[in-house]
Amino acid sequence: MYTGKIRVPMLFHFANDFLNYAQVGGMTAQTWRGDANDWLNLLVQVVVPIAITI
Repeated sequence: MYTGKIRVPMLFHFANDFLNYAQVGGMTAQTWRGDANDWLNLLVQVVVPIAITI
Protein backbone atom coordinates (compact mmCIF):
# COMPACT_ATOMS: atom_id res chain seq x y z
CA MET A 1 0.00 0.00 0.00
CA TYR A 2 1.44 3.35 -1.04
CA THR A 3 0.82 6.14 1.46
CA GLY A 4 2.46 8.94 -0.52
CA LYS A 5 5.67 8.73 1.48
CA ILE A 6 8.64 6.73 0.30
CA ARG A 7 10.23 6.36 3.73
CA VAL A 8 7.81 3.75 5.06
CA PRO A 9 8.28 1.29 2.15
CA MET A 10 12.04 1.87 2.22
CA LEU A 11 12.26 1.14 5.95
CA PHE A 12 10.05 -1.91 5.59
CA HIS A 13 12.18 -3.22 2.72
CA PHE A 14 15.36 -2.61 4.73
CA ALA A 15 13.92 -4.49 7.73
CA ASN A 16 13.02 -7.48 5.54
CA ASP A 17 16.43 -7.58 3.90
CA PHE A 18 18.22 -7.14 7.21
CA LEU A 19 16.32 -9.99 8.85
CA ASN A 20 16.89 -12.29 5.86
CA TYR A 21 20.61 -11.63 5.56
CA ALA A 22 21.28 -11.54 9.32
CA GLN A 23 20.26 -15.19 9.66
CA VAL A 24 22.76 -18.01 9.87
CA GLY A 25 23.71 -18.86 6.29
CA GLY A 26 23.47 -15.25 5.13
CA MET A 27 22.72 -14.98 1.42
CA THR A 28 21.21 -18.45 1.00
CA ALA A 29 17.54 -19.04 0.29
CA GLN A 30 15.36 -18.60 3.31
CA THR A 31 13.96 -21.83 4.75
CA TRP A 32 11.71 -22.25 7.77
CA ARG A 33 13.47 -23.77 10.77
CA GLY A 34 11.12 -22.52 13.48
CA ASP A 35 13.75 -20.65 15.47
CA ALA A 36 13.50 -17.12 16.90
CA ASN A 37 14.77 -15.50 13.69
CA ASP A 38 12.06 -17.20 11.65
CA TRP A 39 9.34 -16.02 14.01
CA LEU A 40 10.73 -12.48 14.06
CA ASN A 41 10.82 -12.47 10.28
CA LEU A 42 7.22 -13.70 10.15
CA LEU A 43 6.18 -10.96 12.56
CA VAL A 44 7.78 -8.21 10.46
CA GLN A 45 6.63 -9.51 7.07
CA VAL A 46 3.08 -10.61 7.89
CA VAL A 47 1.71 -9.43 11.21
CA VAL A 48 2.95 -5.82 11.13
CA PRO A 49 1.55 -4.99 7.64
CA ILE A 50 -1.79 -6.57 8.54
CA ALA A 51 -1.91 -4.56 11.77
CA ILE A 52 -1.09 -1.36 9.88
CA THR A 53 -3.91 -1.90 7.35
CA ILE A 54 -6.55 -2.71 9.99
